[in-house]
Amino acid sequence: MWFPFATLNKNDNSYELLGVILKGCYWKWEENRALNAIINHNNFVNSSINLSFEEFARLNPDKEFIRKEDTCIKYYYNNLTDYIDTNSSYWFDISYRGYETVYPTEKNLALLKRILEWLSKSHSIVLDPFFRVRHNINCK
Repeated sequence: MWFPFATLNKNDNSYELLGVILKGCYWKWEENRALNAIINHNNFVNSSINLSFEEFARLNPDKEFIRKEDTCIKYYYNNLTDYIDTNSSYWFDISYRGYETVYPTEKNLALLKRILEWLSKSHSIVLDPFFRVRHNINCK
């Protein structure tokens, strides 16, 4: 599962990464570790391996991965337990509210995508009466 790579926990990890310079927060890892994780991700992206990224990461638990997603730097955590601390910063980068319609309880598609990625596997069967979310994350 991909998580934001920035943290509010004060440390010495203040450097430019993938063109991003943080202000008021820090990177989770020291620079060399982060650069190796970027190389690992780029090697996967540029390879002809016929596996999904999640399968590749599961088969290579010793590798770490970092990528840039829009304006957010994210790292892949391969060893999730059944418990995720909802008080962590993992949830702070996504608004709970959607803004595409005037429907008063519309949910943000990124939030729904994260929940489905967390609770299901690729190609899972997911009941989605609004169709769009499951289509965007490769579920039936």
